[in-house]
Amino acid sequence: MNTMLTMIKINNMKSEFNYWVEVRCNVGWPEGNYTEEHYEFDTKKKALTFARQMDNQADTHVHNVYDYETVQRTYDPIDITHEI
Repeated sequence: MNTMLTMIKINNMKSEFNYWVEVRCNVGWPEGNYTEEHYEFDTKKKALTFARQMDNQADTHVHNVYDYETVQRTYDPIDITHEI
């Protein structure tokens, strides 16, 4: 279900290319369950700043940060999660 939601959101991106942050929040019961939220930013700096802030919160994990701007397409982005 989460993968389908991700695909729908990515396919509905604006005409300009941006940066996406996927945040997962642990809901705790049963073990391993989490919610998944996606956020879109117009600059790399804003995306990475947000990702760093979210990664420091309890029960929250930044799963990935994607760069669609550099590749100029809505698929196969560059994973820049390591830059957090």
